[in-house]
Amino acid sequence: MPSKKRQHYVPKFYLRNFASDKEQRTINIYTLKASKFISNASLRDQCYKDYYYGKDGKIEKAFEKIEGPISQVFDNIIKGNQLPNRFSPEHSLLISYVVLQIVRTENAEMEVNYTVDQLVKKLYAKELEEEGILNDKVTINDFSIKLTDPMRLLFSSAANAPIAMDLNYKVFRDKSNTGFITSDNPTVRYNQLFQHKKNEGDKTGLATTGLQIFLPISPSHCLIFYDEKAYRIGNRKDAIVPITRSENVDQINGLQITTCLNNIYCSMKCSRLYISNLLGQYLPLRRKEMTALNEYPAADTIDGHEAIILHSYRPKVNHNLHLDNVKQLMNPEFILRDNKMVHLRNEQFVRFHRAFMQEVDAGRYKASEFERFGKDWEAGLIHPNESRF
Repeated sequence: MPSKKRQHYVPKFYLRNFASDKEQRTINIYTLKASKFISNASLRDQCYKDYYYGKDGKIEKAFEKIEGPISQVFDNIIKGNQLPNRFSPEHSLLISYVVLQIVRTENAEMEVNYTVDQLVKKLYAKELEEEGILNDKVTINDFSIKLTDPMRLLFSSAANAPIAMDLNYKVFRDKSNTGFITSDNPTVRYNQLFQHKKNEGDKTGLATTGLQIFLPISPSHCLIFYDEKAYRIGNRKDAIVPITRSENVDQINGLQITTCLNNIYCSMKCSRLYISNLLGQYLPLRRKEMTALNEYPAADTIDGHEAIILHSYRPKVNHNLHLDNVKQLMNPEFILRDNKMVHLRNEQFVRFHRAFMQEVDAGRYKASEFERFGKDWEAGLIHPNESRF
């Protein structure tokens, strides 16, 4: 029997926290495509596609298993101002949910297909010209190349979630009565450390130095995960960090506008005029293309032919983010002086995770068994030479 036809890529339990009515059945929307503000739209009709994860229902059921417990974690934060203890099972659950929310959206699907389209066209355009398939009437851009199952690739990348376990996390609590907004792509990655540097890409990989992840979970609460070597947020012992100036909330809300696919969502706190003012400020910052592709000559040759290196990346959006409770602890000039393409927070931990993924590929562990892998490693049941650590 087919699974539920209507499959959400932003869950209903999450959107209910931004409902515009007490019964949590409606929500306010601004849609970019129509340039229209819609009051009290049906909440259940947002952020879904028919059989988005397939008709067998396996992925949908897997999400249902995680969404129940994570909704309780969110309730504890919103109603009790209680965050999970670091490295607790609830912390692991929270990180898993955040990473899954990054990869499960329609925006992520479009981004991976856009990247595949760019890469394949770059790699095969010359060959197709030589074979006479492309000519003055038929160009490479007449074709559109997509993955038949992009979700499979995206969800495989969710196995990288443990890499983000070293990020510290706190909650911004809005005391200005402005209200956080959200979107159809609510989990936003940013890197304030490098925002003014002329480097390629936005430097927001899960293992990157200076990474920040913003996820509003209610009009009054916004989770922030951050590289604690790069930033200090609020007082060291305080898990809840109050925001008293509306300008700070505006900046965080601006992140939603520049990264959403089409829809902005807000609660009864949110007015049409407020959204209009935000749009005027942040719409011009939106990326003109989802990903960019650069080509570099390689030092080596392949079968006597010149080799190239293709670098695909997300173009950077510079918000000039400056939040009162965020203090930068690192000098980006010092970090960038080695001219590396990627700067990792913890190279040893990345190698450890790579060893785990090799074990997963070999069938000795499941992608969800990173904790068991760590315990086996500590017990000496896994040896470095076996995992090429």
